[in-house]
Amino acid sequence: ERIARARRILTALKKAAPHIKTTTAMGPKGAAALGHMYDVWIGCSTAERVKHCLSMGKHPWTYSCRPIYEVCTAYERYFYGRYPWKIGLKGVGLWCYAEGFQQAGYGIFVDRFGHRHQYSEDFVFTSELKHIYGHVYFEKDQVIPVVTWEGVREGIDDYRYMLTLKKAAQAAVAGSATGAQAAG
Repeated sequence: ERIARARRILTALKKAAPHIKTTTAMGPKGAAALGHMYDVWIGCSTAERVKHCLSMGKHPWTYSCRPIYEVCTAYERYFYGRYPWKIGLKGVGLWCYAEGFQQAGYGIFVDRFGHRHQYSEDFVFTSELKHIYGHVYFEKDQVIPVVTWEGVREGIDDYRYMLTLKKAAQAAVAGSATGAQAAG
């Protein structure tokens, strides 16, 4: 039922706007049923999923929703740089950039010590609680990054450097192959 409904909506959307790009987070079942209809697949986290996505001419991405207290800067740099490069992702997105757990319209959230908190309009988010998911926080009209945000940025830079080097190497190989053919 859910897949049939999604198929109807996507078909109508593509008919009304054929050049629009579509994206979704989906698992293997969703990819098998609807993958051909989406341009960007979010949630490709294995080489096999990336290969499947690319075989259909789609763009594989994944995302991170790890709380920052579970990761270190080196992990973030790897996850946003070498990891997507190594398995062929087009990129990695953040599930939450800042104070993400405040999507606590859910009512209850758990801090890094396992303590449960009831969210309410008058709940005070202390500095300790603000740093659960977000890579930045806001204070006195300023955006203040935490050290894991620097790891994310460095990882993205690493990915860009590797992509630039790959393109330069491909251009060099193409240029030398053309020269060899002309001389041959």
